Amino acid sequence: MINNKYITDNESIIKIQKNSQDYLQIDTGFDNCQVMLSEKLFSEKDKLFRFIDTELYDYYNDDATLGVQYLPTHAMKILVDNIDDNIFDQCLREYCPPASQKLIFKKMIDNNQIIPNKLKSEHATSFYISQTPERIDEIIKILKDNLPSLRDYDVAVGNISENYGILEISGYEKTKDPVTFHCSFWKFNTVSLNEIGKNFVKSGENYVI
Repeated sequence: MINNKYITDNESIIKIQKNSQDYLQIDTGFDNCQVMLSEKLFSEKDKLFRFIDTELYDYYNDDATLGVQYLPTHAMKILVDNIDDNIFDQCLREYCPPASQKLIFKKMIDNNQIIPNKLKSEHATSFYISQTPERIDEIIKILKDNLPSLRDYDVAVGNISENYGILEISGYEKTKDPVTFHCSFWKFNTVSLNEIGKNFVKSGENYVI
């Protein structure tokens, strides 16, 4: 679990209390997301993997993992829904590679919006983690077999470093053999997803477990 110093030392976190329960309100740069304080929260984790829509690789014609591929679910939906019309939120500008900068920008995200805990997953970036990362190829295959929505996705493997944000690891197993868990991640307003993208590589491309 994250320690109290990590919370108090970071300007992107406010600790609040509702109905006798402690929450962290995280300023992600996209919104302010409230996450229940629990032992499931972590400041860093290694050997995470992320499923990435292959269309994003094709659209940007770049095999590198970019910040745009780590957007939280709601921001990714805005990007994908409007990508053909070249209409993007101002918040997404820094995550669009230079070749895509000639765009019409329109405000779609309310940076000051308060997202309650019950809606937090819609405003998070999804990762998976396993206790047996050396079985990464097997894990990817099993997840794709069990989750049809992921079958046409590529996979990037890497880590979230200290002071990048907050991870929450689900208490429920996503798969049992090998065991995997889903993770939700909220970046800090002071951190760019472009920096996070540098910590990941496509599966099978010189990643060392």
